[in-house]
Amino acid sequence: MLRQKAPSTFWRQQNSKEIVRTFIFATSKEELATITAQMRPIQYLVQECLDDNMEWKGDVPENHPFKVVYDKVQSIIKYADKSLPFNFDDKFSVLQKPPYGLYGSFAPMAMMAFALKSWANKIFDMQGKPRDKNALIDDIVWLFKVWDDKKSNSKLNFKFQTPEEGKLCKDLISLFKLNNKNNDYSDVTSLKDARYAITSEFLGKKGYPLWTVKYASEAAFASLPVMLNITDEECRLIDNIVTICMERDLRNPALVKDTIDLISELRFEMKNILNVDAAFSDGFKNYLMQLDFINIQEDEVDDVKHFIEQNLQSTVGYWTEEEVEKKALQWNSARSSSANGQQKTNGNGWQQSNDIVSEPPTNNTVQTSYTDSNALEEKRKQAKKHISSIVSLDDAKALLTRLCDECGEWLLDKING
Repeated sequence: MLRQKAPSTFWRQQNSKEIVRTFIFATSKEELATITAQMRPIQYLVQECLDDNMEWKGDVPENHPFKVVYDKVQSIIKYADKSLPFNFDDKFSVLQKPPYGLYGSFAPMAMMAFALKSWANKIFDMQGKPRDKNALIDDIVWLFKVWDDKKSNSKLNFKFQTPEEGKLCKDLISLFKLNNKNNDYSDVTSLKDARYAITSEFLGKKGYPLWTVKYASEAAFASLPVMLNITDEECRLIDNIVTICMERDLRNPALVKDTIDLISELRFEMKNILNVDAAFSDGFKNYLMQLDFINIQEDEVDDVKHFIEQNLQSTVGYWTEEEVEKKALQWNSARSSSANGQQKTNGNGWQQSNDIVSEPPTNNTVQTSYTDSNALEEKRKQAKKHISSIVSLDDAKALLTRLCDECGEWLLDKING
């Protein structure tokens, strides 16, 4: 019937962003009248299956082309492993074959747009940003281009966010006030966004890593109208959030669920804790001073922190307890060497005390005495292997951006050079 009423150009192979946009945004059949005359025969395809509000009619035949494509798309997504990334081409390639036979023309693109419109903001790119309706239009257009060109593209690599991850994202946004309009990074729409906003913005402003509040004393919360001590449950929640923020690819449903449950239980207390700046500085001080094998005094804490800032090549939100302890040990060693008159400069011009350098040397063959060369070589191999596995330009840009956030001046100079 549609072929009888439609001009031959309607079925001609062509990629139409306009018809995809119409079916993604349309909320009534009336809006279909706004498309060009060449595309208008699509109205005959939907008149028997969709009502005036672009919803399925109750008596739509199961073998109706629009319904068949729609049901297949929903089935593919329903039974997909939501924990794994996927490519649109791989996921939906079956729709090119009989009995579907989709290709780049008006009707097939309209069918695919209608089938995917409910998944806007539920599918995420590899950086963790949701694909809104405008992004989904581009994705569908690209899908048909890939099919027509018979050449896959990493731009169609996506992933799902589980309902639990979505809940955790909302909880973290509320707990850390991440969507405050005064924040530099306030467009938090995914768990990956939330993790970045916590470590880079929230903790960057605090000037200390999140785990420091575990060591805060009661006196640090003197400004609050209630007495407050850090409990074991609060420590567990803090450790959970630290782990979630640090993991590159979060694939731990048990951790996510436990964190959601703890936030629900401790929301009021945690909001109070996170609002007190003194809790972070006090906790950091207490953590350093309880390292009794170093014996750091209170008036030395600022010196230790400055040393760590100079020698730990990451932003403060990513500092771990183990890294801080290691750098505190190096500070103590450097202090002892300096006291014994052993301060010297290495062959590369970096100030060095007891073989501890404040920046990586420019000559890659030079090793510091406290770095195991075999371990370093293994890390280098792993890093090269990770780089070689990157297929998306967006992934590569994201990695370089994070390096810029975490690295020291020496690496920034190399990138800018």
